[in-house]
Formats: sequence, C-alpha cells, structure tokens
Amino acid sequence: MTPKQEVIELTKKLVEFKSVKDNPEELKRIVDFVADYLKGCGEIKKIELNGKPSLVATYTKTTNPDILLTGHLDVVEAEADLFTPQIKGEKMFGRGAADMKGGAAIAILLFKEFAKLGEKERPSLGLMLTTDEEIGGQDGIGKLVG
Repeated sequence: MTPKQEVIELTKKLVEFKSVKDNPEELKRIVDFVADYLKGCGEIKKIELNGKPSLVATYTKTTNPDILLTGHLDVVEAEADLFTPQIKGEKMFGRGAADMKGGAAIAILLFKEFAKLGEKERPSLGLMLTTDEEIGGQDGIGKLVG
C-alpha cells in the first residue's frame, strides 16, 4: 500500500466513528482504535479527564518531547450519512475528513513510521489527540498542555 493509500484508508476508518460530544462511548472507541493502531510504537497512554478521553504517545517515557504533534478526533454533530466517507475524484467527503481526521491520520502514520527507526535516528516526537476540541478543549489540550 502506498503512503497515500494508507492515509486514505486510515482517514476513512476515523471518519466512520461518530465521535461527537454527546456520544462518550464513541469518543472512547476512537481513542481505543488509535491506541491499538499504534501498539508497539512506544509509550501509548490513554487519559480521561472529566469524561473526555485523549491519547498521548511518545517513543520513550519522556513527558517533554522536542516536537509534539497535536490534533483532535471529535467532530460536530451531523446527519448519520456524513459518517460514511465517500471519495469523489481526488476529494474525500465525510464528517471530519478535513477537520481534522485527515490531519490526525497523517500524524498517526508519521508517528508510526518514525517508530520504525532506531532510537538514535528517531526524532524526539510526541503525539497528542484529544476528543473535546469542538467544545473548547478544556479537558483535552487545555489540561494536558496548559
């Protein structure tokens, strides 16, 4: 599979999650999915603050990587059919494809790819994905970084 195909396939899987604020089970499921996807790539932590799950991944036990990729996996409410990704021409349509599950897919794949490098070649990189950005981010990035 080419890198482009990997991004497309992972984005499609992420779009299928109805990860909206009033669906805590689905917010947990999408974080669990990403944690499973990154299994074996380093230190993967699932953190829940006030019912909002987040994921923080690093290659070592560091809590302060030089580079921190951040993103969110939550989306605003939409009609059910928008959670079925569709590709038309060169564009993907579906809830969160542009904001920001496509970007999250790239960050996840980048983190996974760098995990294949030896410790000396690998950058000091972290990945943080939250599920409350669409409602202000107080329990995600606001507490994890703030």
